[in-house]
Amino acid sequence: IWGFQALDLPFLITEQYPKGLGRTAEEIRFALPDGFEVFEKTAFSSCGSQAFLSMLDELAVTQIVLCGLETHVCVNQTAHDLLHRGF
Repeated sequence: IWGFQALDLPFLITEQYPKGLGRTAEEIRFALPDGFEVFEKTAFSSCGSQAFLSMLDELAVTQIVLCGLETHVCVNQTAHDLLHRGF
């Protein structure tokens, strides 16, 4: 987060079903700017969130750095979906 902020690059954060699984780790949330929007999702892929996809369109990015937890499911599915979308 701090690296992207230092380089003035946009970043997005998604949470998998926070009502049932809990919020993003406190250490990560504390690094976020005040009022930062975290995109909630119920699909494994972040591309299952229309708000996330809309923000990607708004940012008009062509390259994405992807990182996260649950690599075998959520990160993997997001990577496949982003590749399918041309990123």
